[in-house]
Amino acid sequence: MAAVLVVSREEVEALEVEALAVVGKRQETMDRLEQLLQFYQEDPDDAFTRFALAQEYWKRGDTAQALHFFEGLVRDHPDYVGTYYHLARLYRELGRTDDARRTYQQGIEMARRTGDVKSLAELQDALMALELGEE
Repeated sequence: MAAVLVVSREEVEALEVEALAVVGKRQETMDRLEQLLQFYQEDPDDAFTRFALAQEYWKRGDTAQALHFFEGLVRDHPDYVGTYYHLARLYRELGRTDDARRTYQQGIEMARRTGDVKSLAELQDALMALELGEE
């Protein structure tokens, strides 16, 4: 005997609204990635676009692509100081503690060179947390 599920009109409407929200969110996310990729094609050396792509890929769980863009930024735009913090966090997430430590240290040196006091403090705090085994 098959079970029968009775659902009210209000419940159906609520489920439809929820489904549309999920589809809309997915479409918005795809549109963001597509837009960033278009910007990247127009100017592949733009540090901000590359950083945004790394963040977007990481947010989607594509750590390989996120690493590709973060590591490329550190290589090609070493003075884009914010990259070091995020790349090191990604390394930590991936269990690559030595790479995270090295990246924090490189970021600290670059923040000193560029006079970026705010990033310097954030990187030093993050390195200390790593050394103390904190998350």
